[in-house]
Amino acid sequence: MHADGDWGNWLVSDDAVTLLDFERARFGAPADDWMLLAVTSGQHLDLVLDLIADATATDVTTLRTACELRDAACLAEDLANALAQPEAPAWLPQRLDDLEGLVTGRRWWRGAG
Repeated sequence: MHADGDWGNWLVSDDAVTLLDFERARFGAPADDWMLLAVTSGQHLDLVLDLIADATATDVTTLRTACELRDAACLAEDLANALAQPEAPAWLPQRLDDLEGLVTGRRWWRGAG
């Protein structure tokens, strides 16, 4: 997996996609990359999920479920790391907002249906 699938690391030209910035690359589940790409798409999350589902021939409900699970795992890891530090890291408030969006905002399911 690429493990850094935010929008600044993709070049798209015609039918070709080139990934950049491989310092985080590792073995992992493809859903990790799809989750990172979708979660950084902001208001376009549902559109991006539909495009990923079409491109990978994955049922969109299965994709949403996998992304939600991977998102929760990443958040749990980040929050555990933050709690282990002597001072709260600067990024902690954003990750807490992300947790709220995941749990109460149901970010992966808002556009489902």
